[in-house]
Amino acid sequence: IRNQAVITTIPHKTSTPVSNLQPPSQEWVQKQFSKAVSSLHLEHSPAQWALCDQMTYYFPKLHTLFTGVPKVGFSNWMDVLLRANGDLDHAILPLKIGSVHERLSKNYSMPIISHLFTESAFQDAFSFTVVRNPWTRMVSGFRAKLSGEVPLGQMAKLLGRRIAREIRGVEYPGKLDPEYPTFKEYVRWLVKYQGSDNPSFRPQHTLLCVSQADIRYDFIVPLEHARVLAKWCGLKWFLMNMSNLILVTRYGLRRKVKDSSYTLLKQYDNTPDPQEQRSALLAKEWLSTLDPEIIEQLYSIYNADFAIMNYSNFTHPDFPFPLHSE
Repeated sequence: IRNQAVITTIPHKTSTPVSNLQPPSQEWVQKQFSKAVSSLHLEHSPAQWALCDQMTYYFPKLHTLFTGVPKVGFSNWMDVLLRANGDLDHAILPLKIGSVHERLSKNYSMPIISHLFTESAFQDAFSFTVVRNPWTRMVSGFRAKLSGEVPLGQMAKLLGRRIAREIRGVEYPGKLDPEYPTFKEYVRWLVKYQGSDNPSFRPQHTLLCVSQADIRYDFIVPLEHARVLAKWCGLKWFLMNMSNLILVTRYGLRRKVKDSSYTLLKQYDNTPDPQEQRSALLAKEWLSTLDPEIIEQLYSIYNADFAIMNYSNFTHPDFPFPLHSE
């Protein structure tokens, strides 16, 4: 059941002063995250790590808990964890990256693994998660799952065609042209159903193991600053005798393999600058064409996701970064 937030208006219009583009401190991140969580009406709040859902994973060799969010580099973070845990020793082709969510990682999800360890073991583990600006995540989900821009899996094809038929009023077997929904049709579908239960489109705060009890992530990474902050996560593993890992740029980790250019956490764009990456540029372009009323409706669906890191609006000069003034 989706958590509901009390925030209702879009912050950070273009008149908002430019903020600090340097990564925020974890002190600021934790305070901002806790403030956002306290504003939620949590209908179901796990009292312990063992009660988290299938989006949270425990890697015993790393003594690490990780909650993954689709379209926040989930596959690549999982790729790193599986390598560090000793489950993966070869490169996965981009079109096969989904395998990390299936046979390779499922046994580490909390519903499967929680009964093998005590809650104190989870409490002592290093825990982290990664979050992203909701506007760029929304665009990224559309591009990857519905637009036909990249090869789609069978389930994504069926969903895309169903959305296109429903929004256009085309009954089966009528021909669809284009075959998949446009961004505006996708947005109308999100507004119609107030989001989606599909993890790629669902508000990210509902996928996190958030609680007003004694559950707290040790480290929270805004994806926009992952190039710097993930090194600290990598350092945690490195200090736990993971001597086969070394720190590098981009998201932070590379394995010592024959091809030293192969990075575990690959990037989807040619530029590491979040403001110049394709989903950020398309978010500004596409969202600016929507009616203000639609923007407000979209924001009401994802408002808590903006609050968890005080994320900038697409009209702000610092988009898509979190806004902080440290």
